[in-house]
Amino acid sequence: MPLTKSVLIELLPATWPAPATPPASLLRAEKAGPYQMDVLFALIFTALWTRPPVRYGFSLADTWAWMRYIPALCSSGELRLCEAWNSLDPHQKTVLSEDFGVGFTTWFLYRELGFLRYSDTLWVINTLQPGAFQLGPSAKRGQRKSPDYIAEDRHGDFSVLECKGTQASRQGLINAIKRGIPQKQNLQAVGGGQLTHSLVAGLFIPQFHSAEHPVLIVADPERPSINEVLGRYSRGEIRRGVSQIAYAKELATLGFAQTANAVARTKDSLERVDDAFSIDLQMQRPERSINDDQIVARREYVWDAPTRTSDDLLIEGARFEATLPAVEADQLRRCSSPDLLGERKRDESEGNDWTAEVDGAEAVLKSPMGTTFRLSLLLA
Repeated sequence: MPLTKSVLIELLPATWPAPATPPASLLRAEKAGPYQMDVLFALIFTALWTRPPVRYGFSLADTWAWMRYIPALCSSGELRLCEAWNSLDPHQKTVLSEDFGVGFTTWFLYRELGFLRYSDTLWVINTLQPGAFQLGPSAKRGQRKSPDYIAEDRHGDFSVLECKGTQASRQGLINAIKRGIPQKQNLQAVGGGQLTHSLVAGLFIPQFHSAEHPVLIVADPERPSINEVLGRYSRGEIRRGVSQIAYAKELATLGFAQTANAVARTKDSLERVDDAFSIDLQMQRPERSINDDQIVARREYVWDAPTRTSDDLLIEGARFEATLPAVEADQLRRCSSPDLLGERKRDESEGNDWTAEVDGAEAVLKSPMGTTFRLSLLLA
């Protein structure tokens, strides 16, 4: 049986600017009662979207962190933390809350609104310099922080998203969402096209003894500065930038540090993608295997003691694999320009969706851009 946990969906309809109302798909999800969340798929999204699109030689966003979260879930049918989690350091609790707030929220919005890829706002601006988007004064934290993501949906339209997460209470999540509204409004668009949604959303995951139920809350507050025209760039150029950063995230997850940095056009990165990819291939990594058909990055994490994540599932660890097909590797070998690669990934992925398969304790997601992610629970 797939690993699913129930979560209540709650909308704040008064935050939608008149005459707009919440999308029908969100209203249906709210009205249907507890929403069955695919935990393994949400965890893959956690791994993909919480990590930066670059590698620095070290990272707290790689798979060891989010794989460690699996034992934090109790065996109940709803999304809730186990009793032992109460004793952990408050900082670890905060990190889990924020990461789950991204992973579960982005998976839900993919399912219900068709958001295919999420690209960090500041990195999209960096890629499309001087930028399709203008930011108000930006900071890493607080009300001047820029929105987390620019999301592209199945129709090639754009939305902005700020993600929140807490273990405190439902009201604590609502307060966090209200604090996120100024952050989201820091993104001002100038130029041709409109944003479909500008959401602030997040997850409250209760601790073991909490009397409250888990809830995912979505708001779309007034945004006079956001729902304007997008940059002096064309729609296609903006889609290229979003695709470029999303693909850099996939490459970083595969462990291609130089290539991801080149694609994201980081400071001091190599200018040519093919040169960067050649360097990455020469680096020997024990977790990576290369053959004529594919390149596979594999990581495994085994816990000190088995944990029961549901009544019929006792596990002792998790294995994560990211696979790049040979045809995608050949493209990286031949492509010199990061922007040209972004255009190719934009064009090639048009009309593609995520392909999701689940077989008991294993979930497989294939990206619209070709990378396959597999998360397997190791049975005790």
